Amino acid sequence: MIYLILILTIGLVISLFFNVWSFIKNLMSFSADIGDLETTLSQSEQHMMRSWHDDNFRGEKKKEDDEGEAVEVKVALYNGKAYWIDDDGLRTAPVDEDEEVLYEDQEPVDAVSMSRREAELIMEIIDALRSA
Repeated sequence: MIYLILILTIGLVISLFFNVWSFIKNLMSFSADIGDLETTLSQSEQHMMRSWHDDNFRGEKKKEDDEGEAVEVKVALYNGKAYWIDDDGLRTAPVDEDEEVLYEDQEPVDAVSMSRREAELIMEIIDALRSA
């Protein structure tokens, strides 16, 4: 029994050695075709291109919002809280005694820490907001 375990262990070590050796051999012989060097951008040039893209495309969306266009938001009121869906997902905020939403106290709904009953209630609120 011990001889069998010894033979299997030696076979495993030899197999591991050849697998690592062939992997390293293939890795060293790999050469990537990077194309024409004149068209390859450096890391700083790639960063500048991404920054320009982000500023030009994401900035336009912010400008549209800042121009004062009225945006219609559907709000569901339940148990002293207001719920609405925006670009970041489902948000909630407390409601004062005049049923005015206190937007400065808004926060995202934490679906991970809620119970099953709370999750079912949130699903009903989302369905109501989408169907309204």
